[in-house]
Amino acid sequence: MLAAWRAGRCSSNCHGGAGYAWPRASLPVPALPTLQDVNIPWGDSRCILCCRVARLTDEYIIPDYLGGRLAVPFLCGSCNSLLGQKVDPSAAKDPYVREAVLRLGAIGEPFKSQVLDGMPWLARTTGGPRKMLFTRKRGIDMLPYRDEAGALNMPTVDAKATIVRMLAKAGATVLEIAAALDAFEAAPNDCHVELGYGDVVFKSQTLAVTPVFEGPQMDDLLALKVAYEFMALHLEERVFNACFDPIREALLTGDRTRASGAAVVSRLLADQQDPVHGLALEQAAPSAGGHAVVHIRFFGRPTWRVAFPRLRYSGQRVVATQDLVTGEVHLGRAT
Repeated sequence: MLAAWRAGRCSSNCHGGAGYAWPRASLPVPALPTLQDVNIPWGDSRCILCCRVARLTDEYIIPDYLGGRLAVPFLCGSCNSLLGQKVDPSAAKDPYVREAVLRLGAIGEPFKSQVLDGMPWLARTTGGPRKMLFTRKRGIDMLPYRDEAGALNMPTVDAKATIVRMLAKAGATVLEIAAALDAFEAAPNDCHVELGYGDVVFKSQTLAVTPVFEGPQMDDLLALKVAYEFMALHLEERVFNACFDPIREALLTGDRTRASGAAVVSRLLADQQDPVHGLALEQAAPSAGGHAVVHIRFFGRPTWRVAFPRLRYSGQRVVATQDLVTGEVHLGRAT
């Protein structure tokens, strides 16, 4: 299976645009249902991160919470856990990754609970703007808070239960609680409702909600990790060359400056979005030195270019694409 990656010659000796189409590879694997893993065997007993002989575990080159299905057993358990906790999660909060998932519409539904969790939204209501949040359990939901007048603002679906709980805690009778609920039901939008016992709620109607694309961008370490692991499939045992020590140190320590000179990460954004995850290994322009370059695309639009200035590469473009509609994964050389 690893022979599918030998599209050219790659030397691991140390030496002193975003607009890509992701073609079907010439060596496709059979069509697979969505979320079924594609397992590639690994012929070495050493972990490609710590370089120790160990019991190796499956690593998803594109994190599985993003829907990545390409798995290779080339990390020991502790290194796999380290990357899973410290490196992989950063893509979930990236504004461009979140935007790409939303732009996919129904195709992006399987990924929303993970990628959009904690994402801020803004509601336009009859009472003014209101802060909202995407949660895994309830989707887009209003954040309960008290306004300047001290009135409690919350989703209407929660209001009645909260009113009962607040008034019962304050010592209200069953009849008083029933009267407060009736008053809340009868009140028009855009007004404060006196519940008694000093409690006031504000009732309004949500007219529209819009996403707020803010937050930290994906850590360059994740792009470096994906590119390094994709390179490992092509290099096999040559990935243990000392030339890659700075990259391994950066991933193990979480200090991206350790990889300075050994890898350069650039962030791009594709003009057109396709429903795919994509990986591509190719040669930089001869005028730039002909070194190896890995392109990474998540959900068809956010793109990263990871250059390896110390690694010479010659040969055809090697690609791995995952169709997010059909679940098909294609491996091999670009046609």
